[in-house]
Amino acid sequence: TSSPGLHAGSTASASRAGSLAGAPSNGSIDAASRAGSPASTSRAGSVAGASRAGSLEDAERQHILAVLRQTRGVIEGPTGAARILDLHPNTLRSRMKKLGLSRAHAIS
Repeated sequence: TSSPGLHAGSTASASRAGSLAGAPSNGSIDAASRAGSPASTSRAGSVAGASRAGSLEDAERQHILAVLRQTRGVIEGPTGAARILDLHPNTLRSRMKKLGLSRAHAIS
């Protein structure tokens, strides 16, 4: 006797095989499909990605600074920046260090 799970699995396999009927049998992919793949991306694309990452860091830096100014440099506690940002205080300190920020930046 075959189990119901085994029969259902073979049906799913047959369904998947049927949906691939129109695909090339040699596994090749047409050039249009490859055009957007990571392997075909030029170095210029990665430079653009780096500038976006820089702007993300800038946004993170500005947001943390704004919250630190609001809390007058207080990181921990019920009214601290970490609580407002929903971060562990040590995580906030680590991000501040990564972004080159200090409490003095917020107070000045």
